[in-house]
Amino acid sequence: MRASLRRPVLSRSVRRSHPLSELSHLWRELDRWSAAPLVASPRARLDPRATIRHDAALDTWVMSVPLPGRQADQMEVTIEGDRLVVAAPLVETEDEGFSPVHIERPSKAIRLRWTLPEDANADSVQASLTDGWLRVEVSRKVRPAPRSIPVVAG
Repeated sequence: MRASLRRPVLSRSVRRSHPLSELSHLWRELDRWSAAPLVASPRARLDPRATIRHDAALDTWVMSVPLPGRQADQMEVTIEGDRLVVAAPLVETEDEGFSPVHIERPSKAIRLRWTLPEDANADSVQASLTDGWLRVEVSRKVRPAPRSIPVVAG
């Protein structure tokens, strides 16, 4: 038998790739999968720093948003239809002879929108600003207590 010095020819169906290219493809798929619901969701417009908790004992929702450097008279909390809107204009600080090298606070205008739950009582919204944290409380509508209704023959 004669030994062949030629290499075997790879068929076109066999693809040679970098061993980590599959991992890179997996990361791209995970990024696409995790970002897709955020774009489609109407609640995605809420600032990622904002937190919303539901207190079942008090039947309230509490939204907390960090707004450092803002004053209570600089912001506006309104209800537009079924949405709660928090608007805070641009904060401008001018110090003569001072030019900042690094700014840790965002200095842009803020507009947050949160779709209220269906059973939220829009008349009972309360907002407070403490130590740079805006806290908005929304209570649930009061449901009528169960009662017996007499039937009249007639």
